[in-house]
Amino acid sequence: MKHHDLSTRSARLKLPGRVPTYWQRIRSRGGRSLGYRRLPGSDCGRWYVRWREDGSPNYRSKSFGDSDDLPAGRNVAGALPFDAAWSYAARFDPEAETFDGSEVVTISDAIRYYLTVYAPNRLKRPGNVKTSCSAHIEPDLGHVALSDITPALIVRQMNVWVTKPRMLPGGNTRAVKTRDQKRSARSTANLTYKHLRMILNRAHKDGVTVEGIDPSQWQVDQLPRAKRAGRPGRKKSLLRDEILAVLRAAEDNPDFLNIFRAGLFTGARANSLIALKVSDYNRDAEPRPTISFGADDDKTDEGRETDLNPDGVAFFNELTAGRGDDEPMLRRKKRNRNGVILDENGEPTWEPWTEGNLRWWMEKFSKAAGIPQGGVTFHSAIRHTLAMQARDAGVSREYLKAQVGWRSTKMIDEIYGGVTEETRAAQIEKWPTLDKAKHADNVVDIKSKAKKAG
Repeated sequence: MKHHDLSTRSARLKLPGRVPTYWQRIRSRGGRSLGYRRLPGSDCGRWYVRWREDGSPNYRSKSFGDSDDLPAGRNVAGALPFDAAWSYAARFDPEAETFDGSEVVTISDAIRYYLTVYAPNRLKRPGNVKTSCSAHIEPDLGHVALSDITPALIVRQMNVWVTKPRMLPGGNTRAVKTRDQKRSARSTANLTYKHLRMILNRAHKDGVTVEGIDPSQWQVDQLPRAKRAGRPGRKKSLLRDEILAVLRAAEDNPDFLNIFRAGLFTGARANSLIALKVSDYNRDAEPRPTISFGADDDKTDEGRETDLNPDGVAFFNELTAGRGDDEPMLRRKKRNRNGVILDENGEPTWEPWTEGNLRWWMEKFSKAAGIPQGGVTFHSAIRHTLAMQARDAGVSREYLKAQVGWRSTKMIDEIYGGVTEETRAAQIEKWPTLDKAKHADNVVDIKSKAKKAG
């Protein structure tokens, strides 16, 4: 493998911007190297360290800071010159990347505490948090001391995440240009901030931070949502007949039917359904069976138990019968253009659902069901519809909040405060009739009624 001179700013800037990292060997034993990567179109790179685990032929690497590529007066705050980066990479100890019980001083310390002490015992699927940490939080904010965090710093960083080029499969990048790309970037930035807040709050709650830290330092408003482009008239919820139409349209795809029906029984988010294991169905729970959703699959960071009605119990009994506890509860058969992919025994092969798969099939079946204009998202078809139907059926706001995992009943009022067409049709039949000429049969003569009573 070719090694490069990274020792000066001019030498680094002569290297073409690219996705693969440039490496300069520190020592041969263990494959320790200092790395540098500058994406195409960027004028500032990042430092990396690479090493081999004992006995392994494969490399591991991590990013640890920005380089000082920019001229004086335009440098990135906290950027590292070559000497500092070389020193860090040379003394970097992979074994020390777990939390050692010392005080949490920096955001990197908080990340290590969360992932090595808290997450293994509490989170069923920490992958999303790990991805946010490795892709965004650690590289951009890891070096920041907790005492130096300000709301302004968090806001500035979220705006950086919004504009950062997206990494694509194959190592290419894509600038954020279209409305949908901007909407997706805002969503990613908000999710990253949510994970950062979870990590910092946990360290503070558990008392492992330095004294005098105020959690308000990292509490900011999320970036405003942006509307999806090109989707005029997209429905926010479905009527009962439309739900039945989707079920009929999907009757030849039992895998989609299973996850769709699981959503209707629980009101859960798509990512929460995808993360479920067979063991999350508590068939022996008292007084009734429940579904367990973990803290990492819930915006409240608390997890929850969702009750099931008798139809839901029957559905999950059948869905989980005879299956191993660690299996994904909701899965899909692997397919190609020729249909389902079979193994050597002629049996279907399985894979977990992804939100992209789910989005594609939802759009397909909503169109097949005759749902007009922009169709409906899986989230709306499940969560919005169930919430509005439950509200109209008289389910209390507090129970609805606990059942589907909202932080407050305010969310119900803000998002689901409208009136369904079904409710309108039912309520207008109860509207008081005051026109005696047109509706004489519905009007009681008060005077004659009083005479009879006397």
